[in-house]
Amino acid sequence: MRFIAIAGIAAVLAACGDDGSSASPDASAPGTPDASVNPAADASSGSDAQSPVLSAVVPDTGRPGRTIDVVVLVDHTTIDADMTSLDLGAGITVDSATALSSTAISARLIIAEDATVGPRDVSLTGGGNTLTGSGAFTVAHALNIDITAGTPVQGGVVEMTVSNLDTESFLPQFVFDGGMWIADEAERGPSHWRGIVAIDPLAPTMAPFGVTQTTATFEPVQRFTAELVAVAPRAPTNVPLTIAGGLTTLTGEVIAASMTTNVYKISTSEAGIVVILVDPHRFTMISPVVSVLPQSGTYAEVIASGAGRTILLEAPATATDFYVVVGDENQGGGAVEDYGFDFYARLLTSVEVSEQVAPHDSQGTAQAISRSNIVRGELAAGDGQDVYILSPALAAVVTLHTDADLELSGSCNGATATDLPTSRPYNRAVTFSAPVSGGSGGTCVLIVRARSGPIGRPTGTYTIITR
Repeated sequence: MRFIAIAGIAAVLAACGDDGSSASPDASAPGTPDASVNPAADASSGSDAQSPVLSAVVPDTGRPGRTIDVVVLVDHTTIDADMTSLDLGAGITVDSATALSSTAISARLIIAEDATVGPRDVSLTGGGNTLTGSGAFTVAHALNIDITAGTPVQGGVVEMTVSNLDTESFLPQFVFDGGMWIADEAERGPSHWRGIVAIDPLAPTMAPFGVTQTTATFEPVQRFTAELVAVAPRAPTNVPLTIAGGLTTLTGEVIAASMTTNVYKISTSEAGIVVILVDPHRFTMISPVVSVLPQSGTYAEVIASGAGRTILLEAPATATDFYVVVGDENQGGGAVEDYGFDFYARLLTSVEVSEQVAPHDSQGTAQAISRSNIVRGELAAGDGQDVYILSPALAAVVTLHTDADLELSGSCNGATATDLPTSRPYNRAVTFSAPVSGGSGGTCVLIVRARSGPIGRPTGTYTIITR
């Protein structure tokens, strides 16, 4: 997709006189590009003659990945038909160049997405002459970032205002990338966004933050970039787990200051189900927000997340590390008596179960599963729903993880199906989790289906954990 900027060109053309003169900037004024001229320029007019100069490029700024129209102005020389060879350096292609008058050339520039950001010289060549405007054109980032609260640190959060200087990028649909993700949106306008941003625990120390416009199905359309964001490194708290080791408890944990988080690295060499419990101390003000991230350490692939008072989350362990980030929903922090909590983690045995090949879209064809199962399935095109029967279902906990627009409902012993509550998503991944109980020897019917209402991805993979 091309975005073409033509604002200001009409005004430039209006300033060009019939005699070929133009109201170009004074070459001695601050900010006016310097110029060098080929020695072939006419010197016969004596020492008082003014040298030819490339005086301006309008507009003088472009963004990576854009196509724009510009006007190049010259003074003290006459442009002929041969003088239309423009060069703006690596990463900028001159798609076309046409003389508009004796002192102006119109050109269409294609700026590569990886074009180097910064000022660059512009050269105009023809008829044996070369005019060079030093720093006459600048490739600039489209996004401006203003961090208003918090400090960028791995696994942390900051309050940020993002302004798009190029075009309206924040409507209708977009995602953040480059190691930073939307945690809480406070305000969104046609060309600005303000809110809380979560930083990946493994974000690079110079994070390439960007905003990507997407289709309704989250296919990328156009990416806007900002200057690299300096992110301080942080070592997480290590929590090794084994099945035989039982429950690991960290007491007296605390969110020590506002706009801060705690990061835990769960390490295990065994497969199973990891259960995470964050339990605030009595009479504290903390309202925990907990996110479980895979070995990649990115919110783009969040496994589970939850907010509230006491948070209980399950995640499938595959003998690899993963990360748990704990913060306060209201971005508060302070003394342990106000923001203290206990952190519990345990690795349980599990059985990996594959989805059956035959359709199972009704209770009559449902796939049977048991407690301590990790079921990996896919709601494919043409599937109305996937149905499972959980037995035994006494005081069970069921969790669905997916990054598609799917939801999970459950009913036990013939009761009416109920949609299980969903977590807060950071990017696309979402978690549904709730206790279900069919009583002693009872069963529960679990249904995976596309979400009701407007959706973008009614099909996709999912994981069900039963405990």
